[in-house]
Amino acid sequence: MGSTLRPGGFSLTNRAMSFCRFPTDAVIGDIGCGLGGTMEHLAATYGIRSIGIDPSSTLLSAAQQNISTFYAAQGIAEALPFRSNACDGIVCECVLSVVTDSDMALAEFARVLKPGGYLIMSDVYLRPQGCTTRPAPQRGLGCPKERCEIEHLLYRNDFSLLLFEDHTTLLKELVAQLILAHGSLKASGVPCPPVSAGEGSRPTVRIGYFLAVAERCVS
Repeated sequence: MGSTLRPGGFSLTNRAMSFCRFPTDAVIGDIGCGLGGTMEHLAATYGIRSIGIDPSSTLLSAAQQNISTFYAAQGIAEALPFRSNACDGIVCECVLSVVTDSDMALAEFARVLKPGGYLIMSDVYLRPQGCTTRPAPQRGLGCPKERCEIEHLLYRNDFSLLLFEDHTTLLKELVAQLILAHGSLKASGVPCPPVSAGEGSRPTVRIGYFLAVAERCVS
């Protein structure tokens, strides 16, 4: 599937870009840039500069060899090597569900974004039967969150949620493609997210996929 392995490929990236109003000289940080597919797409399609961050030196080296305009640094979402107010936008695709500390990551996104800058996120999430307004618990590595938990994270880190869309159909399509290509999801080597929120405390929930756009609050 090329340089990107996520539901919808670049279709959700394009959807978010059409929703945002970036200046012509915008600088976007791609958090968890991997092989640099999104960075290459942003440059080729929108003429936008982007700077990638990824914890894997192996992926960064491979991207550097394949993309001549690739610029990235090794790092993690919870400690971005950017100065404050450095970016007009941040792209965070399939990252929030795997970071160790979601609150710290969102705080870093807010720090490096200019006031009024956009945060674009797409990821798996938990689709429960009902959602309360209780404070969001801190989930561990590899745990998707409910929509209300994502909203709490955004609001308490100085973001205003502008768009939240369910795109679970794209997740199902990706799973079907992987099964057809490899015989089973397990054989594809792609890690499967958990299907329940915890033993005894919550009902079983379904895994979904979302696209969200949030704005860094001006004041």
